[in-house]
Amino acid sequence: MKKWQPSENGLTILKQRYFEDGEDFHAMCLRTADGDQKFANLMLEGRFFPNSPTMFNAGTSAGGTLSACFVFDISDSLNGDW
Repeated sequence: MKKWQPSENGLTILKQRYFEDGEDFHAMCLRTADGDQKFANLMLEGRFFPNSPTMFNAGTSAGGTLSACFVFDISDSLNGDW
């Protein structure tokens, strides 16, 4: 596996926004992947990163959502009729 490291600026942003206490880049990837080694490897190789809510909340006790988008039923006419 080819290891990748974020830039100095990228690491600063990760520390400020995504790392849990005492975490580093490697630990954040493992926490976010929640035991899925293929997923963790994609992150560690710098090939894929999930959306912010996933990186904030996956593997934490925060209980937050892992989704950034939600789909709601909406009416399909100007006056609200279906």
